[in-house]
Amino acid sequence: MSALKKKIKIKFVDQDGFDDVALPLLRKHYEIEFSDNPDYLFYSNFGKEHLKYDCIKIFSTGECVIPNFNECDYATGFDYIDFSDRYLRLPLCSSMVRNGKSILETAYNRGEDLPEVKEKKFCSFVVSNAKGMYARTAMFNLLNTYKKVDSGGKYLNNIGYCVDDKRLFEHEHKFCLTFENTRYPGYTTEKISDAFSSGAIPIYFGDPLVDRIFNPKAFINVSDFSDFNDAFEYIRKVDNDDELYQSILNEPIYINRPNGLEELEDFLCHIIDQDLSKAPRRPKTFYAYDVERNIGKL
Repeated sequence: MSALKKKIKIKFVDQDGFDDVALPLLRKHYEIEFSDNPDYLFYSNFGKEHLKYDCIKIFSTGECVIPNFNECDYATGFDYIDFSDRYLRLPLCSSMVRNGKSILETAYNRGEDLPEVKEKKFCSFVVSNAKGMYARTAMFNLLNTYKKVDSGGKYLNNIGYCVDDKRLFEHEHKFCLTFENTRYPGYTTEKISDAFSSGAIPIYFGDPLVDRIFNPKAFINVSDFSDFNDAFEYIRKVDNDDELYQSILNEPIYINRPNGLEELEDFLCHIIDQDLSKAPRRPKTFYAYDVERNIGKL
């Protein structure tokens, strides 16, 4: 007879999608009760609802936001921080789930499970948010002076429709333009992993520390060049040299495999398996209590 699962009261507020990732992991170990009086509050940076609660608070984000450890007991994020048991570095390049699978895993096979494409197109670009670094628009326009970059998102769309299957669309191309919205150390989103999982070579610009995770020989990092024109000339060279192109595709993806869902599962279990009275971590200062108790008056 299997042991009874520990029952926990939880609530998700101010979310950005972390609930879809965390809930399946939590249900493996615990009996879940959704409550307005939770023992564990999961929140992100899309609102201030979390300030109304005084319980164990776990912050997560898919945006370039630094956790406020005066407000949360535990957090996941992008920064390279060593903060005892309070923090897990969990970049989107490893934690996002698509079609029930972590892109950390699907990136390994580089599109080998997808249908064969006999003649691939030049380059894809899938962005829906017009906000972000001007650099990605500049590179998009520059590459289009050479060959058409197929834009399948809402932003700069030039194929007449928005693609339903991003991975399959990127698989039809040799390269994929994968520029981050923000250039910040450690901020590596799903964009480069999506390109790897489709079998395309990422043309990347963003995280200055991206080569801590990804093999720099496996993609084209625009930051490695003196300017965009130099990067542009190298992309043209790779496009016209089948041997060079194939050598990049044959390179292993990871230098250091980042934290994935297994590490997140362990992180969450460590928090919840403690006695509830021993789980708090955030400072119980006068200021912190004052903010939480008086949020409605701010």
